[in-house]
Amino acid sequence: IYKYMETGSAMLYSNMNGANLEFSVSNGELLKCKMSVVGGGFSQIANTTPSYPDNKIFTWDTVSVSFGGTANADIENLTVTIDEAIEARHTLNNAKTPSHTKHTGFRTVSIDGTIKFNDQTEFQAFLDQDERRLLMHFKGVTEVQSGYSEALTIDLPKMRYDDFAPAASGPGETTVGFTARGKYSVDSGTLLEITHASDRAVY
Repeated sequence: IYKYMETGSAMLYSNMNGANLEFSVSNGELLKCKMSVVGGGFSQIANTTPSYPDNKIFTWDTVSVSFGGTANADIENLTVTIDEAIEARHTLNNAKTPSHTKHTGFRTVSIDGTIKFNDQTEFQAFLDQDERRLLMHFKGVTEVQSGYSEALTIDLPKMRYDDFAPAASGPGETTVGFTARGKYSVDSGTLLEITHASDRAVY
């Protein structure tokens, strides 16, 4: 990872490991992706002119969300976070940087979002602690081949609500903030699956 602070030299971080990855989207906005990293090596280098890929970005056109195979059009925003539960570890190795990274727990997937409280379907799923499939599908504007467009799919085979607390706060539409987590599925053998289909080899 290269970082230039316009203070003379630049900073170069190496031997980094992804600690968590977050996908977030709100109605009418771009899908955002944020990653945190830990590690590794550090050095100061002379500033260089960066080069950027000239491929166009992935532009999605529509998005759909479903719970348990049933489409839900009441989601206002949704965030999916993958936490690898790793941290940098230091040893007495005559260095100021970490000697290695180590898992401190199991990989987890958390979900949070806001939903319109138009009926009690999702509230009942929270009370029953149902485990259902969460599927987010982003459809692009470019046709990859006849009848198929570029797409990004985030698939959690089992999602269980942790918190779902509807509350009336006066006149106007009622919305509910919720949190949930992904559960490992022995049927699919996955906790989370992300699929990207396009006509490009690189971005």
